[in-house]
Amino acid sequence: MLENLRKNIDQIDEQLAGLLIRRAAISKKIGVIKAKAGLPVVDAERESSVIQKLGSKAADECEAAALINVYRTILDESRTLQINVRVGEKAAK
Repeated sequence: MLENLRKNIDQIDEQLAGLLIRRAAISKKIGVIKAKAGLPVVDAERESSVIQKLGSKAADECEAAALINVYRTILDESRTLQINVRVGEKAAK
């Protein structure tokens, strides 16, 4: 039973990795658009909305807290990718 559950987790992890890679690529594209438009990297209102929406999908408060923590990390990494895109854009000029 434990081994089957671990196999399920491994499959989910593979899917998550693929989705996170796709998300990162899109985040970089957004970073380019923001840089060209002179927009800030951080959109606090959007981030708050994303966190709130995703937290509401959880079954209970403990699950919601875990999900919110994970997404805060994802959003932090997305910001870092967008900052790096800006730095790359400036270096290319």
